[in-house]
Amino acid sequence: MKLLPFNPSFVKDAARSAKRIAMEAFKKVEDNVFTTLLGLPMLIVSMYALRKEGCEEVLHLWCKHQEDVAMCPRCGNFCTDIHEEDKRCVRHLDIWGKKTFLHFMSRRFDCEQCGKPFTEELPFVDSHRRQTRAFEYHEFRH
Repeated sequence: MKLLPFNPSFVKDAARSAKRIAMEAFKKVEDNVFTTLLGLPMLIVSMYALRKEGCEEVLHLWCKHQEDVAMCPRCGNFCTDIHEEDKRCVRHLDIWGKKTFLHFMSRRFDCEQCGKPFTEELPFVDSHRRQTRAFEYHEFRH
């Protein structure tokens, strides 16, 4: 088996490698242009990074949640008690012809009503997916 030369600029799985971007690489967003372009009502773009990965430029958008609450899927109660947060990165539709990745915190809540923990369900991405529903629809439609 022939081994390929190691090339750190080559990105096989950009969603995984994107998690290694240092927060210092992101620049603060001064207006809501990216949020408007993103078109996802639950997220607000707070920072961005434009990086050269391989031979193309990739846009990384760091997003924060618009609301600090989530609805419990069991009892329907609105919860504010965040139990755990973890960084998540998903591929989204290209913006300005650049591969675009969304970075945000995946949140787990403790329901005050039924006492059960749950992971927040987001309408734009299915659980355990590395791409948004819009990206999947666009890719599989062609």
